[in-house]
Amino acid sequence: MENEKTARRGGLVKYAVYAGLYVLLILIMPKILNNATYQLIMYVLMGIAGLVLSREDLKEAGRSWKAHPFKNLLLIAGGYILVQIIDNLLIIPYALIFAEQGAGLNESNIAYAMQNVNPVLFIIAAGILGPVTEETVFRNILVSKAGSIFPKVLMVILSSIAFGMIHMHAFTLSELLYILQHIGCGVLLAVLLLKQKNITLVYAIHILINLPAVIMMFMR
Repeated sequence: MENEKTARRGGLVKYAVYAGLYVLLILIMPKILNNATYQLIMYVLMGIAGLVLSREDLKEAGRSWKAHPFKNLLLIAGGYILVQIIDNLLIIPYALIFAEQGAGLNESNIAYAMQNVNPVLFIIAAGILGPVTEETVFRNILVSKAGSIFPKVLMVILSSIAFGMIHMHAFTLSELLYILQHIGCGVLLAVLLLKQKNITLVYAIHILINLPAVIMMFMR
C-alpha cells in the first residue's frame, strides 16, 4: 500500500513538473524573448516529452485500438465534426459584434510568425506536436489526472477555460468572445477523454483541427 502511494505521488510530481515547464517555457518565455522560433522548438520538445510522460496512457490506448479500431475511428470522426459544429455556433457572438475585425489576435499572430520561421518546423510544431503538448497539459493532466483528486466537473470547466485563455493575447471583449470556441472545444475533448480513457482520440482530433489549417496557410 505504501509503495502504491509513493508511486502515485511520484507520478503526480512528474505531471506537475511538466505543467509547470509548459507555463514557463511556452507561455512565459516567448513573451520575454519575442522569438517565434523558440516557441516552436519548445512545442516540439514538450510534445515529445508529453508522449514519453503519457506512455502508460498510450499503452492503454493501444489496447483500446486493438479491441475496438472501428469504434475509435468513428469517435475521432464524430468528435472532429462536433468540434466544427461547436466552433461555428460559439463564434456567432463574436461574428455579430466584431465582424469588421476578422480573425482574432491569435490567428493574426500566427500569420505573422509564419513569415519568420522555417515552414517544416512550423508545421510539425503547430500542426502535430503543439496539439500533443496542449492535450497532455489541458486534458491528460488537468482533467484525467487531476480529476482523480478534485471533482471531475470542476477540472473540466477550469481546464477548458484555461485552454481558451492561452489563445488570448489581450483582455478585451472581442478576445473573450473569440475564445468561446476554444472553451467549447476543450469541454468536448475533456468529456471524450473521461468517457473513453483513450488519449490518442483527443490527440488525433486536435491534430486534425490544427494540421490542415496550418498547411493551408502556407498554400495561400
